[in-house]
Amino acid sequence: HMLATGIVSALFNRTRTGKGEKVVTNLYAGAIWGGNIGICATQFGAPYPKSRKHVPNPFNNTYRTYDDKWIYICMPQYDKYYPMMMGLFGHEDQIENPDTNNLTSLKASGKNVEVIDWLEKAFAKKTFDEWMAIFKENEVPAQKCFRYTDVVKDEEAYDNDALRMVEYEAYGKRALPMTPVRFGSYGDPPVVLSKPIGYHTAEFMHDYGYSDEEIAKIAEDGGVVVYDGPEIEDRIFVSKRQAAGEAPCNW
Repeated sequence: HMLATGIVSALFNRTRTGKGEKVVTNLYAGAIWGGNIGICATQFGAPYPKSRKHVPNPFNNTYRTYDDKWIYICMPQYDKYYPMMMGLFGHEDQIENPDTNNLTSLKASGKNVEVIDWLEKAFAKKTFDEWMAIFKENEVPAQKCFRYTDVVKDEEAYDNDALRMVEYEAYGKRALPMTPVRFGSYGDPPVVLSKPIGYHTAEFMHDYGYSDEEIAKIAEDGGVVVYDGPEIEDRIFVSKRQAAGEAPCNW
């Protein structure tokens, strides 16, 4: 993606100035750029990776509910909402605790781990739905942390063609992640089911001058795999919106 961004920038510059550009990148540099927060923070005494049990603000963290689901809460203004949050989690007795009722003291005392433990134990007593109802009533920003098993069941992903259902003879129906970049003139790209291993081997070897006998001998010796079953027609899987007639097939 970073290389694509560079190419697009170079093309724009060529359109603007008439001059071409050489675009260079590498995977290592891309990985470093992707981890830039960790690179910088480590040099200022905040090493990565971090544990959710040691975050500086316990109100910006993830917690597991009674029914084994995870919730992410985001209350950056710890000092302001500390009394309310302690009430929600059943720790009214800690509202006046000078070591934990503001971020400055929390950092100095190192008791963020203790507060996180309070919240962990409280979260474990109620289900996801119960907590979300409480957070909605008290206007606490919260969101479910989705597992991949949740994502493949999300209809929104299929409606927007972020996922597309394909069907394999051996495995049945499976969800396939789709490229997030689309072109208006092309629309949702087709997904063509791959052929068996070795399906095109003989065809390509013929193009390079090999005879049927030579191909058979190389296959017998284990040098290549050659498919010898019946011809298989291309099977194309369109997007959900294409199947419903809501999006064109411009390919």
